[in-house]
Amino acid sequence: MELYSLPFRIDRQATYETSVPFNDDFARSGNVEVYAREFTNFHRAFTEGVLRISFADSSELDSLVSQIYTRAERLVRDAPERYPFSYVATAALMTRTGT
Repeated sequence: MELYSLPFRIDRQATYETSVPFNDDFARSGNVEVYAREFTNFHRAFTEGVLRISFADSSELDSLVSQIYTRAERLVRDAPERYPFSYVATAALMTRTGT
């Protein structure tokens, strides 16, 4: 029994891991200070907007955001093995089959 019908079919799909420059640099140099900063900045690029919206009513929003990312950088710097980073991409080629 089909519960729902989608107006497209998946012709091809793939997942793959791609290298990340700060991982590659860390593997080469072992410089945990640089790695922690770059790791945190990458994460920050995707999360800061949502974080700011979530705490928009805070009277000390800038300070709170700064504290969060400062702590995140310290956590990664102190134990980088606890925060492995992999970039896995997913792609799908779909064809419309109906309206």
